[in-house]
Amino acid sequence: MEVVQSAENKNKITVYINLEADRLSLNLDSLRISDNKHKFLKEIGGNKFSINLDQANSPNLSVRIPVEVETFSAKRNPGDEDLEFKEGSIKFKINEIETNIDEIKLNAGWSAPLVLPRVSISINGRTAYLRTNKIERAIKRQLPNMISGMQESLTKFFSENAPEMIEGKLNRRFKRGYLDMYKFEPFFAPDHIIERISALGEFDQPVYPNAYVLGLRFKNLGIKQGHLKIALDTFMEDGLDDHNYYEISASKAPYSSDVLERKDHDIATIINTDLINKYIKLSCDRGYFKKVDFGDDLIIKVPSCPYIYVHKNEKELRMKVEIEDNVKGFIESRVVRNPIRVKFEVGLSLVLSKNGLYTLKMNRLYENSLKIDNKYIKYKIFRKSVIKAAKKMLTNLNKTYENYVLYEGVPLPDTIGGIPLRNIGHKLDKNGYMILYMKTIL
Repeated sequence: MEVVQSAENKNKITVYINLEADRLSLNLDSLRISDNKHKFLKEIGGNKFSINLDQANSPNLSVRIPVEVETFSAKRNPGDEDLEFKEGSIKFKINEIETNIDEIKLNAGWSAPLVLPRVSISINGRTAYLRTNKIERAIKRQLPNMISGMQESLTKFFSENAPEMIEGKLNRRFKRGYLDMYKFEPFFAPDHIIERISALGEFDQPVYPNAYVLGLRFKNLGIKQGHLKIALDTFMEDGLDDHNYYEISASKAPYSSDVLERKDHDIATIINTDLINKYIKLSCDRGYFKKVDFGDDLIIKVPSCPYIYVHKNEKELRMKVEIEDNVKGFIESRVVRNPIRVKFEVGLSLVLSKNGLYTLKMNRLYENSLKIDNKYIKYKIFRKSVIKAAKKMLTNLNKTYENYVLYEGVPLPDTIGGIPLRNIGHKLDKNGYMILYMKTIL
């Protein structure tokens, strides 16, 4: 397959699909034909019909299909050409299909004898019967002409009928744009809720599923660094609440040029971290982040929704967190206003397991990122002491929860357009993208 960017239109490419076959075989175990208007002929046919490419004397069969693909990423105005194609639509045009069907050499045959009607001729009371084996030999002598006629018909079909037929099917399918939907488990939902969703089949409900729904909507395409680039806008909503809806545009600061240097992948999915934050926000709206249970009687209150970003210098996935706690102790509790809120950042990492799924782990809590608003400290003189104590608390937590698993089996699409995918690695880009590298499973 070759992909060429249009010089005149940045939203148009031509995809050349090249098909080649060095073996071709059509086999029928049995074929019977009946003429309903002349039933006296009964059945005509035979067994083990075959048409094969003459591999020793024929060139390979080749077909080259040029497909123009144009996307409409802006609203159309009355009077514009192709007004029926709306924003996000995809228009296909099949140009002349090239094929060498008329040049290949084919062998054809069947397993004798053919089933033929018995033909008799009577003259002056004397009857003679035509010998079917002679008729069969006469048919075999005409096989080259029959094959040549079939090749001419196929060449005409590819030249005159196939482009319009393929074009029509593609445009009917994608006239309103490409749209695909995925369902994910509610992020950070308590175990008993996940168990109930599974037991009652709530996840698979066709209407109002107990899941988060991710939609992919086509935006535009083009060529970048020799790769076909497909941009998708996304939207995410809570299946139980269609008013809880977030739309994420594909537009953002451009990702770095080195994200495509890796050569062992078939598909690189470049994800805007805003999408991850909308996913987290849906769980915040459900209240799943109000209290986070870390086990060992450690329950942390999270009054505001966490926020994910990529640290530009470290190229690490970071989560901004705000927690709420009541400071204990006779003296300590008198220098702060309880409940006190502390902000800090958590370093995260995605670890790919052998089964191709990602696990989200906590690397460390960054003490130097800690912030406490002045309104929570009663006396300015104690500010440094309060900050120091809070940092010590994070240091102690690091000792206990280093490499703590936050989420196993991070939900990510495992198919695109029906093609199954396998994760092979990822990379973080300083402009706020997470790049997932995948191989197709075909």
